[in-house]
Order: sequence, then C-alpha cells, then structure tokens
Amino acid sequence: MLPFRLLPLLLPAAQLASPTSVDREVMAMGTRLVLYLEGSQQAAEKLLAEVARIETAGSTWRNDSDFSRLNAAGGRAMILDAEWLQLLGRVQAWSQKTAGTFDPVLGSLIRAWGLREGGRVPSD
Repeated sequence: MLPFRLLPLLLPAAQLASPTSVDREVMAMGTRLVLYLEGSQQAAEKLLAEVARIETAGSTWRNDSDFSRLNAAGGRAMILDAEWLQLLGRVQAWSQKTAGTFDPVLGSLIRAWGLREGGRVPSD
C-alpha cells in the first residue's frame, strides 16, 4: 500500500479560526491515506467525512460500495446516485475523446498483477 501526502491543504480562512496541526492516517481505496493538515479540527473532520463518503460509493476494495455492487450486477440495471452517474459519464466521454488511451477499467490489470493478493508478475 502506498502512502500519499496532501501538502499543503489550503482551508478557507473562516475554518482557520483556531489553527492546529492534524495528522491522520486512514485506509481508502485500498491504500493508506496519510493527511498532514494545518487548520481546525472541524475542517479536518469534514475532510475525513468526505473521504469516507467517496470510499463508501467508489471503492472497489469494499464489497458493499456502490461501484462494487455495480460491477457485481453483471450489466443488470442498478440505481446509482446522480453524482456517480455524472462521474461515470465524464469518464466514458474522456475514454472516447482519447480513443481509449484513458481507460478507467482496471479490473483485469488488478487481477493479472494480483494486487489484492500481495502482488505478482503476470505470465505472458
């Protein structure tokens, strides 16, 4: 799992009323998310709530996420929130605009490289 850092995270001045440093580590989308924040505890909690919201809908590392259920639906109709439908539409548009150079579909690569089983080099 690879950490990535958000430095610096700029917060609106109103949220910096009581400045503090917040270091947090959470798991998100199958990786370790390390946050180093300068701002209020309230702003940090709002950011972490947004990470959790996106994780709940978009992580394929969670069987109960919207995207995992969509993948498991095997092409059957499924209700998704308008925000995620719009996102998927934009992703599809970019794939078409780039003649497939941008391809967000990673399932085959994840399986081939064994990324969820500790990793391996795939065979030819």
